[in-house]
Amino acid sequence: LSGTEYDAISTTVSAPTVTSSDFSTSYYYNGVQYSVGQIFSGTYTNLYLGPTGSNPAGVYYCSSDLRLEGTCAIDGTLSVRNDLDLFSNYPDVTINPTKNFPALLVGDDIDIRTSNCTMTVYGFTRVNQRIDLNNYSGPSLNFIGALYVGNRFDSVTGVSTVTITADPVLGSYKIEESVGNFIRWTSATDGYFHSIVRP
Repeated sequence: LSGTEYDAISTTVSAPTVTSSDFSTSYYYNGVQYSVGQIFSGTYTNLYLGPTGSNPAGVYYCSSDLRLEGTCAIDGTLSVRNDLDLFSNYPDVTINPTKNFPALLVGDDIDIRTSNCTMTVYGFTRVNQRIDLNNYSGPSLNFIGALYVGNRFDSVTGVSTVTITADPVLGSYKIEESVGNFIRWTSATDGYFHSIVRP
């Protein structure tokens, strides 16, 4: 066995800067500005949200609290100013964003308010405060990409499952602030977007 040994280089990952307020009114996609889809505060059962002609990246914003029940699928970005609650009727929530967009942005907490619920998020998730499982048994939370929690996890007892699968490609974002002006973040430190191919 022959070769050269190099010293390990310590690198740090900068904190992501994107928040729910960045997607409260509009966004840029392929150099064009679009309005986000607005969701009224309240309880939604079996909700589906996705891209439309006037909202091609499928970005949706709730200006207060949002409660989800039943089977919910978001093919795009979900941005919630305050709390996101998984409530009753066996919530099964899946979020899969458009390429280079974050998946889930929550201004305050994710609150689990029932047993036997499932949430799977593909991409970058930011929760400004807490993920609170409230001591329920049975919740299964799956974050595939990158998860940033500003404060802490609470009340994780019983048979709750929280799985975080690091994926620097899925967890990266590249957001156009204005035409040709981008905000980028990746957990891959020095690996940047010219060398990352995201499916």
